[in-house]
Amino acid sequence: MTTIDLSLDSPESKEWQDAQSLAAATYLAGLPGRAALTERLAGHLVDIRMSPAVRRGQRWFQTVALDPDAEHPVAVVRDAPQAELRVLVDPNDLSAKRGEPVSLAWTEPAPDGSLLAYAVSASGTEMYEVGLIDVATGEALPEALPWNATGLSWLADSSGFWLSSREFVDGVMQMPVFRHLIGEIPKPAVPTPAGLLFPQPVVS
Repeated sequence: MTTIDLSLDSPESKEWQDAQSLAAATYLAGLPGRAALTERLAGHLVDIRMSPAVRRGQRWFQTVALDPDAEHPVAVVRDAPQAELRVLVDPNDLSAKRGEPVSLAWTEPAPDGSLLAYAVSASGTEMYEVGLIDVATGEALPEALPWNATGLSWLADSSGFWLSSREFVDGVMQMPVFRHLIGEIPKPAVPTPAGLLFPQPVVS
């Protein structure tokens, strides 16, 4: 009998999870009255996939569901609260291009509103791909960000940020902390106490 470690994002654990999801979906779809119940509930639901607008610099950032039929909300920006929005990150578009489901894990605009840091995850994994968007142009920065980060904290002058990453070394989870400056090559982790878990660097 083969033992699968579900704490790891391995091909074996993903295959097992996909099989369980399919089995559950198949069972639930066969329940009598499920279609009628789904239709009845849908009439009472309101799409709440919208975050409060956050001002950074002279811009307003938000995640919203522009299409009620879309799987995921998108990250947008406005130059004023009532101004026309621009889409900065669309996980639905990424899903179509990659051929696998992609979701938006988090977004964090720089204090001056010039950049948007974000992370996406694919196929329901907890592996986060971090990217940076030039808000003025909407283009991705050619920045190599190799960390599996669950969030970050910008420096006050928007020149860089602190973040913690999640890594597995010899089956043991470690969460090193990094300080990164925009445009520079990523540097090694800063010294932290051994065994530190779930650190949340905050710049005040």
